[in-house]
Amino acid sequence: TVRIWDLQTRECTRVLEGHSDCVRSVCALGPSLLASGSEDDTVRIWDLQTGKCTRVLEGHSDCVRSVCALGPSLLASGS
Repeated sequence: TVRIWDLQTRECTRVLEGHSDCVRSVCALGPSLLASGSEDDTVRIWDLQTGKCTRVLEGHSDCVRSVCALGPSLLASGS
């Protein structure tokens, strides 16, 4: 689960659910997109306006421990 927090009010404004195991890393991909890496061996791309997962990136054979934006259309992930 990924939670989005309002730092002014200290309240959770959105919960992003979809990973089947714990989330190890998150990375902003711009003002409305977020990437998350999980122990379920996947990277998920989230639309922050709708709270929906827009893509599931598969290919790792182990826990995804880090994700990092490399530009407007590139993402690195490490397991």
